[in-house]
Amino acid sequence: SILESLLYQDKRPKVALIYAESSITNEDFEKGVQAARTHIDFTEYRESFARTKAFCQKLRQLDTMSFDVIAIIRGGGAGLEALDEVELLETLVNMNTAWMYGAGHEGEKLFILNIADKAIAIPHALGTYFRDITDGVVQKRNNSRAALVKEVEGQFKKQIEDSNKKNQELAKQLEAATKKHNEQVQALTKAQAEATKQHKEQIEAMQKQIEIGRASCR
Repeated sequence: SILESLLYQDKRPKVALIYAESSITNEDFEKGVQAARTHIDFTEYRESFARTKAFCQKLRQLDTMSFDVIAIIRGGGAGLEALDEVELLETLVNMNTAWMYGAGHEGEKLFILNIADKAIAIPHALGTYFRDITDGVVQKRNNSRAALVKEVEGQFKKQIEDSNKKNQELAKQLEAATKKHNEQVQALTKAQAEATKQHKEQIEAMQKQIEIGRASCR
């Protein structure tokens, strides 16, 4: 959950890989780690797991170095029982940093498996885990972004449709107002023409009366 949370936030988790001093990691583990390096910062350390006190001291040191996760990696076989030393188990239980266990062979059961924050039985599966969790989160983020883009596109399309609808309504209102205005102008023009005609007729009638009056005076 720590790794996923950081990856979802587009942050690079810091992971300490602590190998047994003479451990030889297999090709699958290396491929998985290399694939995950695009999104995770790995720092590698070597320590003898058989020297319990020195190993505990190294773990306590790493616990103060702001790593997000510490991974303990070792192959199976002779000497693996050193990982069940009480001093080592107490050191691991008291660490503040989350830690992962990727050691041994399939079927080897140590008590340390019960206290790990994340236990993966064999080393090469741990490398695959880092790769898969990185790919999975990236895929989910891409899907989320695609869904977000689709949602934004839908909102944008709706805004355009609403805007077009509003523009059409305004255009109709403008057309109606223009038509009404033109009718009012025509009515006023007609009324003015009628008034002008009546005024002219009144003047002509008055002029006729004046002429008749003058003629009668003669």
